[in-house]
Amino acid sequence: MAAVQRPGTSQLPVSSRQCLDAFRRYRARARRVLKEVQRTSWKAYISSINVRAPLTDVFNNVRRITRKYSAPSLPVLLSVGRTVADPKTVADFFVEHFASVSQKDPAAPDGNRLAVVGWLACPCDLASEARGG
Repeated sequence: MAAVQRPGTSQLPVSSRQCLDAFRRYRARARRVLKEVQRTSWKAYISSINVRAPLTDVFNNVRRITRKYSAPSLPVLLSVGRTVADPKTVADFFVEHFASVSQKDPAAPDGNRLAVVGWLACPCDLASEARGG
C-alpha cells in the first residue's frame, strides 16, 4: 500500500520530503507527550486538594493550569489629577516628561519637541545624521 501524499509535498526532493515527514511524526509525538504530562500534572494537583485549601488558591491554580487568565490591562497614568488610559496620550505624556528632563542634559539632542520625539522613536536616525549620512 502506497503512502498517502500530503498536499504541497510533491514538489519537494525526496530527502526534504523524508525530513518533513520525520518532522511531522516528531511533532505529533511531542504533542502526545505534552498532553500526557499535562494530564498527569492535573491529576496530581486534583488529588492534592483538601478541605483546608483556600478556594482562591484552588481557582487561581485552575486558571493557571488551563491558561485562562485575563489579558493584561492597558497602561493607565495619573497625570495632574486625571486618569489617562489612551495609549497614545500616555506615550505623549512620557515624551513631554522626558523632553523636559532632557533639556537639562547637555548630551540630549538640541531642538524642539519634535526632535526629542524623533530621538525617542528611532535613535539610529539621529546617529546617521550626526555622521553626515
